[in-house]
Amino acid sequence: MKQFLDKYPYTVTSAIFLVVFTIGTVRFGWGQFVFAYLALLYCIVIIGIKLDEIAVQVRDLAAIQTTLRKESGSPGAFTHEILEIQRLNDQVGDIKMLLEQIHQSLKRTSKTLK
Repeated sequence: MKQFLDKYPYTVTSAIFLVVFTIGTVRFGWGQFVFAYLALLYCIVIIGIKLDEIAVQVRDLAAIQTTLRKESGSPGAFTHEILEIQRLNDQVGDIKMLLEQIHQSLKRTSKTLK
């Protein structure tokens, strides 16, 4: 199962959310408000999966770059790649800040609904 989850994370996530929504609608009578909440939660989970994939790629790229730098002996080599990694890290940081803002907004919204 873990191999299937690693190979198809979006399919498994979609299936889980579909099953939860179907059971909730049929068994508990969930309406549009809960559907909207689940859709937002689904989007956040998908973004998390994508960020995880990006982090793995950046880690792999950094490891390869370190190995190549040691082999070449040239500290100035691969400057373009270093700049690309830094740019990706900045973008991931921006995405994390936006997700935190969304999380805080959801907290405020849920407090006002109670």
